[in-house]
Amino acid sequence: MGYNLSSTFNNRTHQAINNIQTRIINLINNSLFQKMISSDGNEKPIIKKESGYFYNGELFFIDLLIEKKDEIIVIDFKSSNNSLFEEKYHKQVLNYVEIVKSIYKKETHGYLIFLLRNGVEIKKVQEKT
Repeated sequence: MGYNLSSTFNNRTHQAINNIQTRIINLINNSLFQKMISSDGNEKPIIKKESGYFYNGELFFIDLLIEKKDEIIVIDFKSSNNSLFEEKYHKQVLNYVEIVKSIYKKETHGYLIFLLRNGVEIKKVQEKT
């Protein structure tokens, strides 16, 4: 009896797709995320995904930018919550917030959203005092 590489690959691919699908469904069903993307009164937010911004000679890509009437929300998605990278992630989002503030001249808030296997974790990113 031989090893069926094709069957193993298809099974792993199917598992990976199911894993991604579960994480997306968890995000869509998250009440805080729903509030972030909801409209302010009559005005629907402008939602931009994977937006590129050229700033101070560098190119930055923001995973999700939600422009509302009075504020902008910057979101960076992560697939795991590794505490070793927490400070790096925090600085990255703060940098995005400063870039967006300087361009749009609106109140801007940054969030890290961890799309985990068993749920969604949303962390607001703020300057440490």
